[in-house]
This record gives sequence, C-alpha cells and structure tokens, in this order.
Amino acid sequence: MVNLFNDPTKCCGCGACENICPRQDVVMMPDVEGFMYPRIDMQSCINCGLCEKVCPLRHSENLKQINLPEAYALYHKDNEILRESTSGGAFTAIAQAFCSDNYAIFGAVFENCFKVSHRFSFDIQRLSDQRKSKYVQSDIGYSFRQAKSFLEKGKKVLFSGTPCQIAGLKAFLQKDYLNLLTVEIICHGVPSPLVFATYLEHIKGLYHSDIKEVSFRDKSEHWEPHSMVLNFFSGDIYKKIGIDDPYEMAFYGNLILRPSCQNCPFATIPRVADFTIGDFWGVENLKPHLDNDKGLSIILANSLKSQKLLVSVALFAHYERVELSQAIENNPQLKEPTKPHPQRDQFMLDIQSKTFAEIISIYLKPRPFLHRVATKFLSKKMKSYLKKIMGIKN
Repeated sequence: MVNLFNDPTKCCGCGACENICPRQDVVMMPDVEGFMYPRIDMQSCINCGLCEKVCPLRHSENLKQINLPEAYALYHKDNEILRESTSGGAFTAIAQAFCSDNYAIFGAVFENCFKVSHRFSFDIQRLSDQRKSKYVQSDIGYSFRQAKSFLEKGKKVLFSGTPCQIAGLKAFLQKDYLNLLTVEIICHGVPSPLVFATYLEHIKGLYHSDIKEVSFRDKSEHWEPHSMVLNFFSGDIYKKIGIDDPYEMAFYGNLILRPSCQNCPFATIPRVADFTIGDFWGVENLKPHLDNDKGLSIILANSLKSQKLLVSVALFAHYERVELSQAIENNPQLKEPTKPHPQRDQFMLDIQSKTFAEIISIYLKPRPFLHRVATKFLSKKMKSYLKKIMGIKN
C-alpha cells in the first residue's frame, strides 16, 4: 500500500476516494499524527482515476453554492433541546423541519473509547448522539456510499459534517439530489484523534477510572465561558473551563489541527453546504435581547433549498435576520482558514514520544490566575473593553 497523495496539506481526509473506488483498493489509514490518509494497492489498481476525480480539494470551486447566504440568529423553542445543544439547537431544528418521513440523518457520534465516527439514524427522536460539538476529526467510513444508496431509493438524507466532508460528499455523488440536505459547521479546524485519545488516557490515569461521558462544550452553568466535562464510572467528575483544559488549549491554540486546515478552500464565502451553523459570537453587541447565556446559533442559508426550508424551521426555532457582514465579522473561519501555531509540527512530534504530562508542562501550562478569573467572571462587554484597551485580539 502506498500513499495516494504525498503532500499532507493537499488531503483533508474526507474519504471520498475510499468510497468511490470500485475495487476497494483505496483504504483510509492513520498516519503517525493520527490523521486518516488514503493508501492505495497499486498492484490491484485499474487506474480508473475516480479517486482523483472526487477529491474535493482538487475541485473546490465547483462544489460551492452559487447563492449569497442569508444570515440569521437562531435558538430552539424547546428548552430541553436548547440545553442539550452546543449553541442554539440549529441542527435539531433543521432536522425537524426536513425529516418528516422516510429519512436518514448522518452525523458524527461517539463510539467505543470515544472514537468519533459518522453514522446514520432513522429516528429523529434519538438525535442526541449527533448533537453537541466533537473536537476530533470523525471517521467517515462508508457513509457516502450509504447516503447515495438511500438517495437513489428516494429516501430523504440529511448529512451533517465539516465543510470538507460535505464537499467530499458532493464530489462523490457527482450530481445534486432534491432529497438531499447538507449541513456544515463553522469549522476551526479538525484535531488529531491520536492527541484526543492520549489526552483521555492521561485524565483516566489521574482519576483511576474509565470515562462514561465526554462533553466538550458543557453549558450547564454558562454558555460562555463553557467547560470541558468528563464523567467517570466511579462517579467522579472532571470539569475545567476551556482555557484551563489542556486539550481545548491545544485545539484553540492551533497545535493539533490537520495540515490541510491551514489551506482550507471551504473556510470562505460562498459556502459548500445548504446550511452553515455555528455559535453566534458577539450577540451582546448586535442583538442584546437574545443574549440569555443559554446558547445562540448563527445560521447561514446558502441555497434556495435551505432558504425555502426556513419557513418550516420557524415551527421549531425562533430566528432573526442579521447582516451577512456581521456574521462574518464575529466568525473568522467564515472568511479565512485557521493558521497553524508556530510550534505545531514539534508538538505533533513530541506527542508521539513524550507523556501527556510532559506535553502539558512544555506547551499547555495553565494561564495566569488573574486571566482565568477574568475569563470566568467578567461580563462579555467588560472583557471586550479590556481586550480593546490592552490591544489583545480575539
């Protein structure tokens, strides 16, 4: 087996090439950093060229929507769904509006040992597994093949994922389907599954217990700042606000992102999916009456299909129109890719040979006490003001 693409910055790991291969000669396998890359059996390959034809990074401009997005602030009307969602429950509201009958919903879920994989469900009442952020690159597997099979049989398919995964799906399908609706997240970049697994083993060692549940964006107390929460079978609970948790520090610090994220062609306008969803940052300045600390989504309706569906979305969620420029201003990944940390490559080398405790001491030392207190307790407006006068960028 040899690498299908030799440059790691030119492969987003979407799995379209594996899904399209007629002889299953292309297999997605992890590299030393834990990211999945296609390997090909050259002895069996028939040189059909399909793997290159469906690569979204090679055909990115042909995969984007042609309409200018409409931007909205949204929150779900059901308080329980709002509580269980990372932001304002946009994904659930879209699913409820689209999936009336004969449907399949694809999304990222936790599996054994908290591996993140794409799976489908026929039951919208069991959507909780696909809710909430999962800061790990998910394994697509053969989801694209499964989605195509459902679509060809006339079933509605709602497919959610990162922009590059949606681009991979569209490139794989090679045509539009009226019964397909795609939903992408506003993506900061995809972290390494290897780093996440190493982090979990480190925390398990500290608590001497297996982990029962992981929540990257727990908002039981506040939407911002949120907390990383791990529940253990022993009954213990690990809880730290994001800026104090080493994994989230590495994620937001751009130390553990996939090499291709720095050149992502899908982190701009126009978008790839029918809907783009994410956190509505800056709501306290733009729409203060919606700033209730329960979670609020920004939602972009990028296609005529999504814009028409908003009528039905209104049955489940409250939304208000905002200027597209305001949405872009408060979400940097709508205008440009995330830039890697200068120590990113060295970090990924060290994670392969050092303990996670050593990694923390070198790269992920806790922030100063006053910074943590300010982040946890100061109001959003006061934090913005202090950042401004101190010359600190968001």
